[in-house]
Amino acid sequence: MKIYLDLILIINFFYDFLLLIAVGLINKRIINIKKITIGSFIGSLSILLLFYDINNLIILLIKLKNEGCKEATIDPRKSKVC
Repeated sequence: MKIYLDLILIINFFYDFLLLIAVGLINKRIINIKKITIGSFIGSLSILLLFYDINNLIILLIKLKNEGCKEATIDPRKSKVC
């Protein structure tokens, strides 16, 4: 069975877009199409996590968190707690 990732992203984008528009209308808020489009795009990218090995994702997040950490120094004022 073939999975077309581009179609999944497009369909998910439109569902997210419609959902955000509906929530804005229900809550009677001013709808900013630019913000809703950006939110829908970010939401549609989250579907990529289904196709990514979760163990590699956790390792990547740990590496990104620890990237900014420095080694402990003798002076406690200069050391950074991670």
